[in-house]
Amino acid sequence: MKKLKCIIIDDDPLITDLIVHFANKTDEIDYCIACNDSIAGLKLIGNGTFDLLFLDLNMPSLNGKNILELKQDNSKVIMVTSDQEFAIDSYRYKNVVDYVVKPIY
Repeated sequence: MKKLKCIIIDDDPLITDLIVHFANKTDEIDYCIACNDSIAGLKLIGNGTFDLLFLDLNMPSLNGKNILELKQDNSKVIMVTSDQEFAIDSYRYKNVVDYVVKPIY
């Protein structure tokens, strides 16, 4: 089975640390990197090959919607946000496969 390469884009370092922690305990994930800056995260997506993106919606500079509209890779996306209002609309974007509402425990 192919192991997943993951990236997290979220401006909250506590959330990125938590997701990395859980990812490191998952055999199906090869590695998971965190980015707390949305613009830098978009650049990483453009430069790397990721299978899975954990994406926050509300961030400064570029928000999650902007990244969904700009990203050109085929990585699957799991939205990780406290904004429950975007849940239904998120599935209209290509490759959004799940939606996790913060806080994460």
